[in-house]
Amino acid sequence: MRVKMILPALQEAESPYWRPIKYSLFPPLGLATLAAYFSENDDVEIQDQHIEKLKLDDTPDLVCI
Repeated sequence: MRVKMILPALQEAESPYWRPIKYSLFPPLGLATLAAYFSENDDVEIQDQHIEKLKLDDTPDLVCI
């Protein structure tokens, strides 16, 4: 199963001038913890919008936000 887990960013976070130190010191681990529950045969991708733009050209079986 192909799974895509998305951590959406705050609207301000998409500005190149807004990068709070909180995100670099304390990375969010919630999605990584949930991803550990999937089988090793599952293809799990985690996308953090604070770090990269959201890719919409894939076709996962399940999307978690």
